Amino acid sequence: MNVSVFFVSFLFYFFSVLISALFIRKNLVFFSFIYTFGFLLVSAFTYYIIQIFILETGNFLDFDSTDSALYDSVAKTSSNYLNFFFEWYEASKYSYDDTGAIILPYISYLLFDSFYFSRFCNIFFHFLTGYMFLKSRNNIKGRFITIIYLYNPIIIYYVSSGLKEVFMSFFVILFFYSFKSGFIKKYISLFSIILFRKLLFFKLIFYKLLEIKLNKFFIFMFISIFLIFFSTGSFNNLDFLIYAFNNPDFILDRVPLTAFVAFLTGPIPLFSSNMEIYSNIWWSGMLTFNVLVINYWYSMFKRKIFNLDLIIILSVLFLILSGTLWKVRYWIPIFCMIIYQYQKLNLNFSKTPLVFYLILLLTANII
Repeated sequence: MNVSVFFVSFLFYFFSVLISALFIRKNLVFFSFIYTFGFLLVSAFTYYIIQIFILETGNFLDFDSTDSALYDSVAKTSSNYLNFFFEWYEASKYSYDDTGAIILPYISYLLFDSFYFSRFCNIFFHFLTGYMFLKSRNNIKGRFITIIYLYNPIIIYYVSSGLKEVFMSFFVILFFYSFKSGFIKKYISLFSIILFRKLLFFKLIFYKLLEIKLNKFFIFMFISIFLIFFSTGSFNNLDFLIYAFNNPDFILDRVPLTAFVAFLTGPIPLFSSNMEIYSNIWWSGMLTFNVLVINYWYSMFKRKIFNLDLIIILSVLFLILSGTLWKVRYWIPIFCMIIYQYQKLNLNFSKTPLVFYLILLLTANII
C-alpha cells in the first residue's frame, strides 16, 4: 500500500469537510467559503493527483484506462486538424457517445495547447453539480451531503483524469434539477447525454415518460423497443449474457466477492497490502459512498418509491447484466443520482444499515 498517498487523500478529505463544516450554519459565509477556498482546495488536490499520474505512469492521464489516452490523443490531433475527428469516428470501434469525452480536451488544446484547461473545466462543472445539490436542499444536512460529495477523492480522481464521468454527471443532474422549470436546460442536458452514454440517455427518456404519466401501453412499447435495441443493436451485450449464463464459473472467477454485494453498497474498499495506488486515493471516498448507498436502499423500505428510484434501480440492474457492477467508473452517475435523491427527499440516516455495512466491509476484507 502506498501509505503516503493513502494518508494525503484521507487527510485532505477529512480536513476539507471539517473546515467547511465549521461554516455550515452560516448561509452566506458557507457559500462564500465553498466557492472560493473550497474551489482552491479541490484545485490543489486535483493538481496533486495529476502529479501522481505523472510520477507513476510518465503521463498526466489516469492509471488504468486506455480510454483517457484515446480521448486525449483524438482531441489534441483534432485541435490542429478538425477532420481527424470524423475520420477517427468512421474508422474506430468507438461511437458518438464518446464525443462528450473529447469536447473539453479539444477546447483546451485549441485555446491553450495544454490539457490543464480541461481539468479546470472539470472542476468548474463539478462545483456546478454541487451547486445544484445545494439548491435542491439548502439546510444543514443538505449542505453536509454536498461537501462530502464536493471533496470526495473518488470524484476528484475523475476530475483529474481524462475521462468523461464528471462532465457527464453535470448534465445528468442538470436534467433532473431543471425538469420541472427549465424547458431549454432540460432538453439541452437530455440530448447532451447522447454524446456521453446512449444507455443513460434511454433511461432519462424513460424517466420523462414516467413523469408525464404516459399511457402504460406506450411505456411498455418503449421498453420493448429498448430491449430489442439492447440485445441486437450497438450495445452488443446479448452474447455476453448468454456466455455468462452457460459458464457461471466465468463470473465467479472474474468478479471479486465485493461485486456480489456492490448492488447494495457500490464497490467496497479492501485493506489488502497490494492495493492499487488509485484505490489508496479512493479508499475514504468509497466508504462515504457505500454508507450513502446502503442507507438509500434502506430508506426505500420506509417511504414511497419515486420515479428517480426506478431509474437508479434500472441503472444498477444494467450494471449487473453487463458484468460491471464492481467498476467504480460506472457508479459515478448513480452516486450523483442517489445524492440528488437525498437532497430532494431530505432523507435521514439510520443506524441499522450502517451496522450491516460494517459487517459487509469486515467480511469482504477477511475472506
